[in-house]
Amino acid sequence: MVKNNYRCRAITPTAEEAQKVKQAELETTSKAQEIKRAEDRAGYKQQMNQLELEKQQLALELQRLEVEKQRVAALEQRLEAQKKGIEYALEIAGKMVTIVHPQADPETRTLLMRTLLPQLLQLENGKGIRVSVAASSAAERGEARIVPIVLRLTLSSLFYQGRSLLTAFSECRS
Repeated sequence: MVKNNYRCRAITPTAEEAQKVKQAELETTSKAQEIKRAEDRAGYKQQMNQLELEKQQLALELQRLEVEKQRVAALEQRLEAQKKGIEYALEIAGKMVTIVHPQADPETRTLLMRTLLPQLLQLENGKGIRVSVAASSAAERGEARIVPIVLRLTLSSLFYQGRSLLTAFSECRS
């Protein structure tokens, strides 16, 4: 066996080596801080992007809400117009029954009005639109005198149709 004659001695760094180690540690710390700042900036940018996205979504939701409000307002107007049309048709039917059969009892009056209402409502809902078209085309041609005549004829024919319906209904009840 060969004995090792080398003595173990502790390796002590020289001042220059210690300085290099310290410099490397400082660089490592500096780079770690840079990485941390970059991560913080990236996190901040991500948070800002998320916030901007939420703002855009909120603006879009507000626009949708405004459109929905407008839809509801239009629907309310349509329903109000239909309600007025029905009230007007009921009023006309009542007047027609009163003119044709002034002495009718309430039950007969109700039945007669029910008979007239479908035709009156059809006139309101566009079935009588031919009258409006005829009247407006006459007005466009400058025939202003014809418009009231057309409307009177239409209302007269509706009244006489109602009257004949009422008469027929009364005969059936007798």
